[in-house]
Amino acid sequence: MSDSVLEIQRYAHEELERLSQAIVDRQVANPKAIRERLRLEHQSSHYIKQTRDTSERLLKIYETGNELRQKEIARISRDEGLDGFYKELDEIRDFHHRYPDHGVENFEQMYAIKPSESGTDEIDTLFRGEEMYGRFMDLNELYDEFVNLKGIQPISYLEYLSKLDDFNLVPKSEKNHSYVSYLRHLYEYLFSFFQRTHPLKDIHRIVSVFQTEFDVSREAGLPGQAVGLEQSNGSSSGEYCEACEKYYQKKSVYDAHLTSKKHKKAAERLDVRKSQNLGESSIMTSGSISGRPQEIAALEFIIKKLLDILNEERQATRENVVRRQTLTASERLAEILAAEREAVEASAVENESKQKEDENSDDEEGEGKIYNPLKLPIGWDGKPIPFWLWKLHGLGKEFPCEICGNYVYMGRKAFDKHFTEQRHIYGLKCLGISPSPLFNQIVSIDEALQLWQKIKADSRKQETSVANLNEMEDDEGNVMSEKVYNDLKAQGLL
Repeated sequence: MSDSVLEIQRYAHEELERLSQAIVDRQVANPKAIRERLRLEHQSSHYIKQTRDTSERLLKIYETGNELRQKEIARISRDEGLDGFYKELDEIRDFHHRYPDHGVENFEQMYAIKPSESGTDEIDTLFRGEEMYGRFMDLNELYDEFVNLKGIQPISYLEYLSKLDDFNLVPKSEKNHSYVSYLRHLYEYLFSFFQRTHPLKDIHRIVSVFQTEFDVSREAGLPGQAVGLEQSNGSSSGEYCEACEKYYQKKSVYDAHLTSKKHKKAAERLDVRKSQNLGESSIMTSGSISGRPQEIAALEFIIKKLLDILNEERQATRENVVRRQTLTASERLAEILAAEREAVEASAVENESKQKEDENSDDEEGEGKIYNPLKLPIGWDGKPIPFWLWKLHGLGKEFPCEICGNYVYMGRKAFDKHFTEQRHIYGLKCLGISPSPLFNQIVSIDEALQLWQKIKADSRKQETSVANLNEMEDDEGNVMSEKVYNDLKAQGLL
């Protein structure tokens, strides 16, 4: 609406205050669910970048303030003071009269913490299912790439996680282009994983510090670092061909192979790779890395440093792999879905509890808090019951019932009463047992089944004895039970 310099400055200052408050609100929230915490941290990181951009724009306005202020003074003098003000006010009124439904930007709604919904937040697209919102690392693709390198002894995925920073597993003679590609992919994944799990930390500055440490140690010739081309290739003299990725002991052999067809084809392939990677920026921040062997050493050094700061996630990944080896594929999928659903539900519960606290804060200001250090049950009047009554009824004793699904009853009175309630009766029917007073005080499933088998056996014996009470006599005077008599008569033997 207004292009005044003061209005632009005022708008920028208001935006900075709103952004600062939004960042503070997200840092104070401290949610328990890891998904909600990462969502708020990524929002804070976005607001920090927006704050930086707005501050730079505001600084430029102040730097060029004299020129803009002169233009503003000239405009005010041209519009004759208050006449220009009322003219601009009429323009604003006319605009809103012509567009009555024109929305006004609401900063409070824009920067407020909104409830999270599964599938709609950007945080759901940042992590794979294996990563569980940054709790674990997913290195399966890198493991497949590692075991396919030349000269590698086959190892399990669990051993690979343990020896991830042991680069001596690859012979120095086999550290070729494929190995460099593997290191780059591993570095890119660790870089991305740290950036996604720690959005408020500057990973670019951390990597630059690691690169500086590597440059200093390489110039000082510290053990374990690549001092030069020869050390990186495991030899002390000779010539190295970058195209063939091979080391030659003698100068004459090196010169002779330059004219071979194999070298020419390798050189062509190297030129193609360089032309494809010409527009890509190097992952190293320092310009001192100029050769392939030094690049290998630098990548190994930085990967070790990144693994050190991600050691907690690495250990958690190993423990998770050991645990998941005992699960089937369907159980793993169900576990992932349950964890995602639990994270969404936890964040929703936290948002609802916060809203309820905000709504009831005014009502609770005049009421005193209920002092209940013993966590006694609440009575009909909304206050804890007396301690003597709690002790009289034995409400501190727990009585679990396995038939009721391991439900715990507090107090003897509630425990004795539950044998006639629907929950216990339904549990007996699920076991195929007819409810009876004989099953009172029995809470174990095994004991209930054993008693039921005994009751059925006794009933069968009783039926047999009743059938044997009646005696019958045939024509010859033989006495027998009624059951035997009827069986012989049915067979025509009498």
